[in-house]
Amino acid sequence: MRRERPQTVRQSESIVSGQDRQIREDAKQQIRLRRLGLGSLGWLVAVIVTVVCWSLGLLDHGVGELALMLSLVILVLLGLYLSIHTGFNLRFSDPSLTMPQLLFGAVMGLWVISRADEARPVLLLLYVMVMLYGLFGLKAREYLALAILASGGLGVIVAWDISSSRHAHGIELVLMEWVIFTAVMLWMAFIGNHVSHLRTRLRQRNQDLVDLGQRMKYLSEHDELTQMPNRRRLIEQLEQAQDSAHRHGVRFSVVMFDLDHFKQINDKHGHGVGDEVLEQFAGRVGQSLRGHDQAHQVDDSFADIGRFGGEEFLAILPDTDLTGAERAAERLLERVRSEPFSTAAGPVVCTASAGVAEHRPGESLETLLSRADQALYAAKSNGRDRVATEGTGPRQQT
Repeated sequence: MRRERPQTVRQSESIVSGQDRQIREDAKQQIRLRRLGLGSLGWLVAVIVTVVCWSLGLLDHGVGELALMLSLVILVLLGLYLSIHTGFNLRFSDPSLTMPQLLFGAVMGLWVISRADEARPVLLLLYVMVMLYGLFGLKAREYLALAILASGGLGVIVAWDISSSRHAHGIELVLMEWVIFTAVMLWMAFIGNHVSHLRTRLRQRNQDLVDLGQRMKYLSEHDELTQMPNRRRLIEQLEQAQDSAHRHGVRFSVVMFDLDHFKQINDKHGHGVGDEVLEQFAGRVGQSLRGHDQAHQVDDSFADIGRFGGEEFLAILPDTDLTGAERAAERLLERVRSEPFSTAAGPVVCTASAGVAEHRPGESLETLLSRADQALYAAKSNGRDRVATEGTGPRQQT
């Protein structure tokens, strides 16, 4: 009879699935932290250049204003680190928080150069670092918006300097600085747009490779005709069931099905009709055992029921003893004999035989399958359309 699956087994399966997702997300968070570290190095360079310019008298900022700038930088970087470290960043559409970092950098850069004069051309080079950091994750529109912000901000500063006569050089030179800076920013935006498209294409190709790999894996483990697990996949499932039996004491049984006189159907109606019968039989196997015998569904097929070869099918029934497996087999055979198969050649009557065996502690899978095959042979030898169990005579359902 069926025993309830041990709670520890169900919990372990759920935990493993959750752990896999957590491992993948943790790996992504580590990448984001490394990117933040790289960005922090850029900030360190910018701070050093700013302090050097200030100490040389090239910046018209007071000590308090400079200290405020440095404090804001430290607080923002610390906040970004804590956000990623605690997982708070996962609430946003861009968990890397690339655009907020670059917007802050652009605003701070405008703040610094707003009080610079001769050092302005040098400080404007720092914007190149800001734009390069955006290659990690900015989209085309975001890159363009950042370029417009930087160029527009500098334009406002230049206009203010001209109107208040704060510029130390001629108006033509100041305007030329703005034009060149704007051209560089737009060029960087163009490059960023190109890189963004390359990232998108690369991501799509990687996804195509993943999909292809999954498709190849599916085809290697499933029967092309019935879309049910093939012999290779069934052996893997048997090994897992055997391991579960060894570790947790979870019993399982197998049922080997075979269509009776299937060769006669092929000879009389052709292989196309035979394929139709096989497809419909596979569907009846799944419908009859699903729910009653906890067949696990994987990739829209039943991982514990599959085509073992030719017209032979194998069902692996977890948490099921010999009596329970025998009842499941009898239920399926009744379903097969109760309704003809609908084919292109019209209704085709076909029955099936089944051999049942329960796994014994310590035995090999080869021995288990051999006992199920012997039981199937006994069912065939005693008139077909019946179930036979290991060490017992065949039983025909009435």
